[in-house]
Amino acid sequence: MAEYTHEYSNFPTELITMKEYKDINDEIASVVAQIEAAKASGDYATAVELINSHPELGDYNFSASDVNRMIEEIRNTQIYATQITKAITYGDDNFAGDVGDIWIGDASFGTEE
Repeated sequence: MAEYTHEYSNFPTELITMKEYKDINDEIASVVAQIEAAKASGDYATAVELINSHPELGDYNFSASDVNRMIEEIRNTQIYATQITKAITYGDDNFAGDVGDIWIGDASFGTEE
C-alpha cells in the first residue's frame, strides 16, 4: 500500500494549498527586468542574488517547488481516494458525467438492483 509523502504537501492532514499568483505590476517590473537582463547575459549569480533579496517575488513566480507541490498533492489525493472509497472511475462514453471526468465514490454505487 502506498504511503503519503509530505515534502511539499500535508494532505490529507491539512487542506490542499491554493496559491494565488499576482500579475507583474509597476512596483516589481524593474526587479524582474534586472533579473531577466542578468539571466540573458549569463550572470546567474546576480539573478539569484536579486531573487533572494526580493522574497515578495514568490507571489509572482511559478517555480519548480510549485510543480512538485501540485504533483505531491495529486498523488496524496489519489492515495486517499483509493484507501477511503476503493472506487475511482475515469469518464468514458458509458459514464454518467462528461467524457474525461473523474468520479470518486463508493464501489457499490450504481450496482443496486
